[in-house]
Amino acid sequence: MIYKLLDYLINQLSDVFTGRANLPVTVKISGETSLPPKAQSVFYRVCQEALNNIAKHAEASRVEITFRNKISKATLCVNDNGRGFDTHKLHDHHYGLAMMRERAASIGATLIVNSRPGHGTQLLLSWNKTMEPAGGS
Repeated sequence: MIYKLLDYLINQLSDVFTGRANLPVTVKISGETSLPPKAQSVFYRVCQEALNNIAKHAEASRVEITFRNKISKATLCVNDNGRGFDTHKLHDHHYGLAMMRERAASIGATLIVNSRPGHGTQLLLSWNKTMEPAGGS
C-alpha cells in the first residue's frame, strides 16, 4: 500500500534527521487512504527539505511532523521551536522554500509557512484530493 510506504519514509526521514542533527522528532501519522505516486513524492520531498532547513537554520530543540491522510485531503505539518524568521523579508536566494512551493504547485497543493523571529516555524502542505488529481509520475 502506498500509504504505508510514505509512513515508513517519513519515519526514516525523522530518524536520519535525529542522527544528523542530534535533535529528536515526534512523528504523528494518521489516515488510511493511499496517495498517487507523484503526490507521495511531493510530500516526501517537502518533508525532507523542511527538515534540512531546520538543521541548517532553526537552532531548534524540538521538531514535530504530523501527516494526516484523509479520503479527500492530505496534510503535512512540520513544526519547530527554533529561532524563526520574518517571512516578509525572504529574498530570492531561499531556494529551499521556492523548491517546496514549486513541488506543491505541481500537484495543485498549497504550501503555507508561518514563522516569526523567536517563535519557531510551521510549514503546512495541504492537498485537496477532490480538486486536483496528481498524475502518475
